[in-house]
Parts: sequence; structure tokens; C-alpha cells
Amino acid sequence: MSKTENAAWRPSLETFQKIDELFFKDQDKFFHEYMELLPALNEDTVKEEAVVFCHNDTQENNLMHAFTTDTNGVKEINEVKIIDFEYSGINHRGVDLAGYIQEACINYAVETTPKY
Repeated sequence: MSKTENAAWRPSLETFQKIDELFFKDQDKFFHEYMELLPALNEDTVKEEAVVFCHNDTQENNLMHAFTTDTNGVKEINEVKIIDFEYSGINHRGVDLAGYIQEACINYAVETTPKY
């Protein structure tokens, strides 16, 4: 990995390290607060938490972008198309967003695990 690529990646890694420090320093406290935030399951909340159709593979290679470039060379995304639905199916709402965030953290140029 070049120094430029490494420098571009570093702010994301520092962000995740800060999140880890803030939320997981006291894991018991975090778990207790998290459990208090979960909704009570009743007929109304079950409807809100219903499963939906999901892509289940929202990584960068499955999102096609159509760009336009202005006179200053700045790219603007005009359209996004999702491709490759072989893993699609019913899943919990938010799985695609969580999967995309997870995939965005992986740097396949790093040869050792974890790949970031």
C-alpha cells in the first residue's frame, strides 16, 4: 500500500478506534444502556421491526455509480444502480446498511488480518 493510500485510510481507522474507546471502555455499562434502549416487543413494535427484502451483499463492487464531471473536474453522482442479487432475500431492516459499513472498513490491500 502506498503512503497516499495509507494516509487516506488513517482517518477512518482513527474514527473507529475513537468509537471503540467511547463505547466499549466500560462494556458492562454500554451493554446495560444498550439493553434499556431496545424497544419492548409487543404487537405494534413487532410490525415496526418486521423483516424486509434485502440485498445482503452491499459491498462497493455491487453499487454502480453514474458520474458527471463539471469544468473544475469535480465528480457528482447522478445515479446509483444495485447489481448482483444472488444473496438477496428476507432479512432484518438495517442489514444492508450495516453490511455496507462493515465492507467499507476492509482494506484488501492489507495482507494481514484484520484487513484495516
